[in-house]
Formats: sequence, C-alpha cells, structure tokens
Amino acid sequence: IAAGEPITQWVPAPSAAQLAANRHQTWADFYPWLRYRLLTADLAELRTIAGMSEGLEYRLTQHIAASHDFPDFLRRIKSKRYTYARLRRLCLAVTLNLTNASVAAAQAQPFIHVLGFTAAGQAYLHGVKKNGGLAAGYPRQRGDVGARWAAGAAATRRAPHRDVNRAVTKLRTRACARRIRRLLMLKWTIQELLRHQQAPLTFAETLDLEAELKARDPEIMSVAPLTATGEVRADEGDLLVTVTLAGQMVIPSTRSLAPVTWPLNFSFSEVYAGTNSDPEKYDDGQLVLELPEEELDLQSAISDHVLLSIPMQVLTPEEAANDEMPSGEDWQVVSEEEAAAAAKATPNPAFNKLKQLFDDDK
Repeated sequence: IAAGEPITQWVPAPSAAQLAANRHQTWADFYPWLRYRLLTADLAELRTIAGMSEGLEYRLTQHIAASHDFPDFLRRIKSKRYTYARLRRLCLAVTLNLTNASVAAAQAQPFIHVLGFTAAGQAYLHGVKKNGGLAAGYPRQRGDVGARWAAGAAATRRAPHRDVNRAVTKLRTRACARRIRRLLMLKWTIQELLRHQQAPLTFAETLDLEAELKARDPEIMSVAPLTATGEVRADEGDLLVTVTLAGQMVIPSTRSLAPVTWPLNFSFSEVYAGTNSDPEKYDDGQLVLELPEEELDLQSAISDHVLLSIPMQVLTPEEAANDEMPSGEDWQVVSEEEAAAAAKATPNPAFNKLKQLFDDDK
C-alpha cells in the first residue's frame, strides 16, 4: 500500500476501494502524538498502560527527547529482550492511552474464540449469532486456555488436520513465550548495559526464587515472592549495580527447629569491573567482581545475597524473649557458654591420673 502497488488480488474489492480512497496512515502521522504523551505524562500514569512492564516507562521516556522520528526512537529503545513487534504495540497503546483497566474490562466481556468448524458447525454458529447467544462449551473468559483448547478441539473434530495443528502450535508458542520470559528475567547483555553511561537502567521485578533457594539450602522451608528494585549504571567500562529486596522466608529456629518467618528487607551493591578498570578507585568494603563476557545475571546474585543474609542464630519471638532452652527426657539444649562452663567445672579423669604421677608424697 505504501508503495502504491495494487492490492485488489489480495483483499476484497470494497476493502481495496476504501484503502485507495483514503490516505495510508503510517507512524510518521502518529509519532508527534506519541512524543507528546511520553514527554508530558508522569511515570505513574505510564505504568498503567497495557503492556508496560519491567520498567519500560523509564526506557521510553529516557530516549524520546533525543529521537528524531519513530524509526530512530525504535532503534534507541530496542534490545534483545524486546522485539520490534512488542515495542510497536506498546507505543500504540501509549498513543491511544490504552490502559490495563480498559483491556481488563474488554476481556471480561463474554466471547467465542472459534478455531475451526465444519459445515454443520457453521450452520450452528449462524443460528447462535442470529439469536444473540453463546455456544455452550465455548470459553467465556479470554484467559481460560484450557477451555479455549477444548472448544477448538470439539469444533475441529471433523475439520482438516491443519486447523487443529495451527491451534496447537498457537497455544504452545504462547506457553514457550511465558517460560522464556521467566528465564530472561533480570538478564541483560553486557553491550546493552554499557550504553547506560548518562542514565542508569532501572528495573522492578517480582522474583519466585523458592525452588532455587531450597535446592541450595534444604533447611529453608518456604520463600515468598521477592520484590527486587534497583538500577545498573555504566561507568568507564564498569557496571555499578544497586539492588533493594523486599519479602520474607520461613526458616527453622536454630534452637528448637520451629518455623520462623524471617523478613528479607535489605539492599546491596556490586561493582563488575572491566579488564582495564582501576580497583583502587573503589572503597575497601565495596564488592568488586569480574565483568562477565556476555551477559549479567542479577537473579543469581540476588540468590547469593539472600542466602548470605540468613543469620547464624535464628530464634522465634518466644525464644528471643527468654533464655529457656528446649529439653526432654535424658536430653537438654545448652548454650555454648553453659557448655564451656560445665566442661571447665568437671575435671577430666585422664588428666587426674596423669597428675598423680607428679605427686611428691607418693
């Protein structure tokens, strides 16, 4: 269409006539509106836009002022984590002020997602459409993937196999995308991070580290999802990382093994130094690590710091309020001080026999 070539062989004649009568709209027409929205809206408002996640509002507002046009803006915000298709959809949602609330309201409306039908099914759907009702057994909520697949399988029972295969492939692709999204959380390439010389890369993620932490420390009973916020800043070939964690975990008491809910509210910073870095410019207490060659995985660093934050002594509120130790039949837990005092007060019989060898009276 943009090149002015005929399209009558691909679309119906009425659609081709409408497209020919109206000027073709491109992002060059909408970019001024997108630019205005990003320059005037605050970050809290942008976070409500559908598809805005992982701190993308910071990335968009950071590059919009220096961009000359929409292609230039896309090149600036593009990274390996985000495809051009996703970024275009996000920009369109910003331009139209398409919020999460409006999308949720639209998705709450009952609908039918038909994956295929036979001639008999076509006649049935035609009758349902005329009556204004919904076909029984079809999914009524957009998020019900299982119901969507059941409805598509029932509708395509006698349809060509390619329709069924297309439906299965569509659902599997979405599931794989969700798994890949979880794997790529808080991972960036080093080249991408080194571009943030002027402004830091900020992030805000919710991490589910329970399986990973319990595998590394079997004594951990449970870990609630952790909120991780922070930034990564490039400085003369080095990466300066600051992370703040908020959450909680359940670990056993070191005295009675009773479960204790332990808060995880702390911050840490790390420096990933390049090959030409001068370590003397950092404080003695600063943790300086070698800069990875390809990518930075902050999720692994967060797991390390969570395990390091577990104290040597963990007590329940009742145990911390008094010095009473648990005991039972023929056993009792004693403190290290009590054990040392008891050992000092009780002489060793072997030493007593050796002492008798130097007794002058005998």
